[in-house]
Amino acid sequence: MDMNGDNMNLFKKQIILYVLLYGGIICTAIGVAGEPDMPLQAILIIAGVLFFIAAAIYLFWKYRCPWCHCTYPWGLSMSTEYCPYCGDKIE
Repeated sequence: MDMNGDNMNLFKKQIILYVLLYGGIICTAIGVAGEPDMPLQAILIIAGVLFFIAAAIYLFWKYRCPWCHCTYPWGLSMSTEYCPYCGDKIE
């Protein structure tokens, strides 16, 4: 466990981030592609936007190095073992 009590590894953090991002993309795309008078259309678009907002909050709140607290860069491999900023081992 790290200094701030966050015991999730990088893989779990990336899975949560991708679920939120792709959930937002899918909900928004289905809502936009739906028929104009479909009542579910607005709900899907709002849900998609909420997923994007949740992903942004998660990105800046939890998707960080537990040691130097820098936000991980986009495209970081799931097999990355060391923080690209401080060099400490990511667990």
